[in-house]
Amino acid sequence: MRRNHDLLLEAAIDRAGGLAPVVVTSGALAAALLVWERWFHTSVLGLDGSWLGSLAYLPLLWLLSAGSILLARPITDRLDVGRRARLVWDAIAICSILGVAFVVVVVVHDLLFAPPQPTSAPGASYLTDEQGLWPAVRHGFGDSLVAQIVLLPIALLAGIGFRDRTNAPLSEASLPTKPTRDPLTGRHTGSTAALLSRREALQFGAAGTIAAAIGSGGLVTLTTEKAHAAAPVDVTPWLSRGVSLFINEGTKKMIDGTPVYMWGWGFESEGVMERDGLHTPGPVIWTHEGETVELRVTNTLNENHSFVINGVVDSGIISPGETVELQFPAPSAGTYLYQDALNLPVNRVLGLHGALLVMPADRTMRSHPALDLQYWEFTSQWVWIFNEIDPAFNAMAQADRTIKPSRFTRDFVPRYFTINGRMGSLAAHVETAPDTVIEDSLDNPALIRMVNAGIATHSPHMHGNHVYVLSTDQQLEHQIMWKDQVMMKPGVTRDIFLPFNIPPNAVYWPPHPDGAAFLKELHGTDMEGKFPMHCHVEQSQTAGGGLYPQGLVTDWKIK
Repeated sequence: MRRNHDLLLEAAIDRAGGLAPVVVTSGALAAALLVWERWFHTSVLGLDGSWLGSLAYLPLLWLLSAGSILLARPITDRLDVGRRARLVWDAIAICSILGVAFVVVVVVHDLLFAPPQPTSAPGASYLTDEQGLWPAVRHGFGDSLVAQIVLLPIALLAGIGFRDRTNAPLSEASLPTKPTRDPLTGRHTGSTAALLSRREALQFGAAGTIAAAIGSGGLVTLTTEKAHAAAPVDVTPWLSRGVSLFINEGTKKMIDGTPVYMWGWGFESEGVMERDGLHTPGPVIWTHEGETVELRVTNTLNENHSFVINGVVDSGIISPGETVELQFPAPSAGTYLYQDALNLPVNRVLGLHGALLVMPADRTMRSHPALDLQYWEFTSQWVWIFNEIDPAFNAMAQADRTIKPSRFTRDFVPRYFTINGRMGSLAAHVETAPDTVIEDSLDNPALIRMVNAGIATHSPHMHGNHVYVLSTDQQLEHQIMWKDQVMMKPGVTRDIFLPFNIPPNAVYWPPHPDGAAFLKELHGTDMEGKFPMHCHVEQSQTAGGGLYPQGLVTDWKIK
């Protein structure tokens, strides 16, 4: 087992955007510091010195610069500030740590070797011919302050590069921690705080307003340790108060490496800023019955778009550059699809879709107030949004070509099938899809809110247990059926209940004394209680025209 400091170092490197940016940026800082100091001492202060001799300190300064970056990011990530302010604090923290380290280097150098001789040059009053610790410290601080002239701009540019790659604070997710449950989703957050029971979480009520379902109140970026270590993970945020959405464009990389142009959403909410983001699906917007929902939607593109929740709110046309403010009472409890309803279904399928989640007004953990809590109270809840991608039509949108809905539905050939914007192995591991892979303990049922934003019919099928279909398009089922698979037509939403227990029709003899162990054996001991979910429309399990199983698949796991 790796030691804690090894894990922290690995996590720090991950949060800095990978090892390569750290090496490059620290090298730039070290080189700038060395060149500036040597030029300042010789050209400004008129001191003697060898450029070749100064190069001997380059490896040390490089190492100190890299360490400053790795130490600074965890510190600034704890600050509750916006993105622009965080960039400034990144630069200040990096330069402060590197400056202190440079003072130490100068002090050691002066104590081991002769200190620099005093000079009459302007600004050189901190140099004296005295020997000892205090003159050396004064020399070090003087040189360090002067060096900030070049260090701060470089550190600021480095922060911009890193923040574009990663958007969340360094967590101790790699370390053994006590799990906590989010007060809305009921999911384990990985926090080191004490474990909250469901009853305790419910006491938060409206005060439990949070900006994200996992982690620290914003978009969480995680990295995997193994096969997917190179790919940062954008967790779909859950937003509630003061939500602003931005209709954006950009490129997403598919499971086979193919870049595809897409439309998507940026957002702002209670200090969480991803205005230039490209999230498809968009963030989950959640509220309680009867509360007032306030949204601002800005169209940053050069064509008309809209924001529509059928039967709830319709923005009308949002022209290029226009911002529309929407206010409406939260509808009845359930799961709703929000979408760009112009040119249906084109704009929706090209990425402009997401989910509105409405919880019961009584703050109970059930999908609808008419459901009996004794049977249908859930421990955690999840949103699964399905979609398909035909890169040919995405390329037409990128070229500003008109896409007629009739041609779109007739000629659409899906090459990628997504669940929460991911596919295949990237959707089937908790490291790369922490908002999708369901993971909990025995007897902790999960509510899964399914939304089909695409134009194909899907049929999600769960291994390991059946599910109960509670509602379709916010309407409770007259008879709650126990299903092996659930049909999802285009535009449909369904809430299903996944029991984390032994299926009632399981036949085994002699009875296993441990239910969790039995469920593990049901799928195979190597998987340790991990069961797949895949679409029974078989072609949707592929990607890029044949890669299997790299399509609409994920997992659920009993811990």
